[in-house]
Amino acid sequence: MNFLILFGITVIILLISTVFLGIRILFSPAAKFPQHRIGHNKEMRKKEIYCPRTLDKLERKNCAGCSYFQESI
Repeated sequence: MNFLILFGITVIILLISTVFLGIRILFSPAAKFPQHRIGHNKEMRKKEIYCPRTLDKLERKNCAGCSYFQESI
C-alpha cells in the first residue's frame, strides 16, 4: 500500500513539473519548440557543427586533389 502512495505522489510531481516546464511553449503565441536538427539550428551553425552528410560533402570538397575519395568506375 505504501508503494502505491509513493508511486502516485511521484507521478503527480512529474506531471506538475512537465506542465510547468511546458507552460511557456504551450501558452505563449510567439514561443516555438527549439530546433533540434543540426542543419536547421542557428546556434549549431554558428559553432560550425554540421550534420554528417554536410560534413562529408565538405571533406570531399577539401580533398578534391587527393585520390582518397575518388570513386572507382
